[in-house]
Amino acid sequence: MFRALFNRKELETKIEALQTRINELESENNVLSARLSKQELRAKRAVADKQEADLALKKAEEKIETIARSLA
Repeated sequence: MFRALFNRKELETKIEALQTRINELESENNVLSARLSKQELRAKRAVADKQEADLALKKAEEKIETIARSLA
């Protein structure tokens, strides 16, 4: 009987430790998910900025080419 009681207490202690670890991991997961979301947003902005810069560069190159032809 004492053995069963001791085992039960031991199991309860293990369950509490595991529950604490689950809570820690869930908290860490939330932090990492938020960080990932911010990184994804920055990546999308970077892609949009690059596309905008590429378009501006293309327009500038076309303008230079047009001016160069008119001067020739």
